Amino acid sequence: KVAPANAACYQLLASVYLRTGRRDEYIKTMKEGLEATRNTPGYIALLWHMANSYIDSGNVKEANNTIQELDRAKYVPARLAYLRARIEMLNGNWAKARESFEKVRPQLMMSPDLLKYVDYYIGLCYGEGGQVEQQLTAFRRAVAQDTFFLPVRLAIAQVLSKSGDWDGAIREYRQALKSGRGNEAMALALCRALLV
Repeated sequence: KVAPANAACYQLLASVYLRTGRRDEYIKTMKEGLEATRNTPGYIALLWHMANSYIDSGNVKEANNTIQELDRAKYVPARLAYLRARIEMLNGNWAKARESFEKVRPQLMMSPDLLKYVDYYIGLCYGEGGQVEQQLTAFRRAVAQDTFFLPVRLAIAQVLSKSGDWDGAIREYRQALKSGRGNEAMALALCRALLV
């Protein structure tokens, strides 16, 4: 190992495992990285990614433990609030999650990669409450941050197709496919929309 305490190397390797569906190897690599980078600035960055990963997989207990460790390390309060709002979503507390995301949103304006997720999650929360217009507004803010943000493009297309705006849904599916990041599911959804 040439750079055993380099958090970025562990994160890169772990992300490859995650993208290829090898979750166990992802977790193992991240834990190795945490052990190797303890007492370095990279340790906190790995903890942040680990907390998000636990939330993504629905592991609330481990996510909370990791958030507590970040809190003890005096991690950025706005980012901690973001993680806690994500957990509220997992627990089905949609209104509370939305309020938390909206409260932390101004503090994350300088982090566009995170801000797009905040707006995406706000949209999902509005959707759970049946507030379609507010949902679309939040989704459109997210896509304004990143025009190639596929989860939000797909979400917009789904909302538009459910409301009968097939032309709008087709535009969104096409935009997603033009990015080169679309997948078979999006292509099939576009075909279904074209046939309506």
